[in-house]
Order: sequence, then C-alpha cells, then structure tokens
Amino acid sequence: MISGESTFSAVDFEQGGKPDLSAGIALFRGIKYLHAHKGIPIVGDILGAAVANDEVVKIRACWHEIVREQKGQEKNVRDVEDSLSVAAENLAQRFPQEKKLTFKLRRAGLWYYGYHDAGKSRKLFVPVWRFGFEKDGRLYHQYVNAHSNKLINSELDIANALRKEKK
Repeated sequence: MISGESTFSAVDFEQGGKPDLSAGIALFRGIKYLHAHKGIPIVGDILGAAVANDEVVKIRACWHEIVREQKGQEKNVRDVEDSLSVAAENLAQRFPQEKKLTFKLRRAGLWYYGYHDAGKSRKLFVPVWRFGFEKDGRLYHQYVNAHSNKLINSELDIANALRKEKK
C-alpha cells in the first residue's frame, strides 16, 4: 500500500493578495509516498522527490519488501495509553535539569519499525506505537514496541546487530 502527499513552499504571498508565481520565483514542492503494510505505515520507508520549477532536484528512496509475517501478532498489541507513559518517561530523561516539563502530544499511531540488521537486505518489522511530542517548538519522536511495551533504542539495536554479525 502506498499513500502520498505533496507539499509546496517558497511562494511569496501577502495576506489578502494572490501568490506571486512570476518566472523569477522558484516554486519548490516536495512529494513523498509512504509505504504501508495492511494499512499500517512503515517507519523510514519512503519514496520522495524535491521538485523546483518542474525539475526533480533531489530523490530519496528507502523501500522494503514484506516477504512473510508472523501469524497472530495483531492480537498481542498493547494499549496505546500504556505505551504513552513509557515514551513520555523516556523523553523526560533528556531534560533532567527541568523539574516540571510540558510536552504537547502532536500525533500518535501504530507503525511498523524495522530493526537494524548490520547491513543485511532483510529486516524484522515489529509493530510500534509512534508518538510525536512537541517541546519548545521542536518535535521529538518516540517509538515503543507494541508487543513488549519497551522503548525502541535504534543505537542499541544497531550495536546488538553488529555483535551478532561478528559471531
């Protein structure tokens, strides 16, 4: 499944007027398609292009083929509220000097996360709750394994995969 969106930027516009689309102003747009499996998006799988004046100036691609899946894994998904507290606690650890923290929850949803595998072509995808928190205008993403209710740590996942590869 593919879902797509297109965004535009770099258009001069004054309140109450019309956008200036004269030849001297570059019209830049980003087009991206997200990969999903059974309606659930896959973290990091994207086909994207940056287009300026109808010319592709940059392409980004990362796509994985789903070969097989574990039976019955949908039944073991934890409740989003349980995972929300895990994600918020972890994010709070980034700001130990602040006694009272205020985060705005901007988005939450079920995604598939591909565990890093030391460069192999296949990955293990597990369902995760993906949370987007905003603090002081910056967006922070947190991923919590929807089966184990443990935080996903991509740096640790890479280190573990590299250790397994050396054996």
